[in-house]
Parts: sequence; structure tokens; C-alpha cells
Amino acid sequence: MIVDLGGIAKRFAVDRAVGALKNNAVPAGIVNAGGDLRTFGSPSELVYVRHPAEPTRIAGAVRLRERAMATSGIYLERRKYRGKYVGPILDGRTSQSACELISVSVAAAECVVADALTKIVFALREKAAGLLAQYHADALLLERDGAPSWMFHSPCDTRDQTRFD
Repeated sequence: MIVDLGGIAKRFAVDRAVGALKNNAVPAGIVNAGGDLRTFGSPSELVYVRHPAEPTRIAGAVRLRERAMATSGIYLERRKYRGKYVGPILDGRTSQSACELISVSVAAAECVVADALTKIVFALREKAAGLLAQYHADALLLERDGAPSWMFHSPCDTRDQTRFD
């Protein structure tokens, strides 16, 4: 087994970059590290989510203000093994590949938190609702066909912060 911490390190770097910009009096902006991003300041940003099976096609759009968004997906990494499709994301409880979903995008206050929650939602699906609410996070799940399956909305008022179009 290989554990790659590159993704979480990238999201941590996004959060650090936003902090540095704010500390240097930059009033608003967006830090994007290959699709994992964080917005800050008053204007909202429209962010497009790629279609998992066709990365050049758009699956949906999310409007963010003072939020981060990270996406985890199996995209082109899903393979057939012993007659079953397997992907790079494992459910730690069962050691089985979590490949019912093809993509999970999470919006949260920090990019590193959004990234960590994507893996949890991949494994737990609707059972992750309480954890998403605890972190005031929202999630967009895409099934294998790329269609949105459903969304979480945290109980806090995030209408001005996250909107799925």
C-alpha cells in the first residue's frame, strides 16, 4: 500500500497562502492549486466542477464566498480487479474500495478540512451528515454517470457562502 500525502499538503498550502495574502492586506482573492481552492473577501466566485468521466466537461457549478472547496474522485484511476471495479480511495472500516461514487466536492471554511471531509463522505455517504454539519460544510456527490446524487447543507446559514447551481 502507498499513502500519498501530496493532496493534503497541497490543501494546507492553499490555506497558508490565503493567510499570507490576508496578513499582507490583500482584500479579496482566490488561491487555486489545481482545482482545490479557497476564496476570501467579499465577492463570491463561481467555481465549476468537472465531470468525472470527462474532465473537459462541466458537471455543475458552485458559488463560494469566504469558503474553500476540495474535490476527490476516482476519475481515470478506477480499474477492474477480480471482476469488481476498484479505485484509489478505500473505506478504512472495510478495507474495500469506495467506488460507488465517482466524485465528492466539499465546501468548508478551510481547504485542508474540505479535503479531509471528501474522503469521509466517499466512505460514509449520508452517514457523514453530522460531521459535515459540525464543520459547517456542504458536499456535492456525483455518481458514476456524473449526475449529482444529492447534496448536504449544513444547518448554519451558509446561503451567502456556498450555493450549488
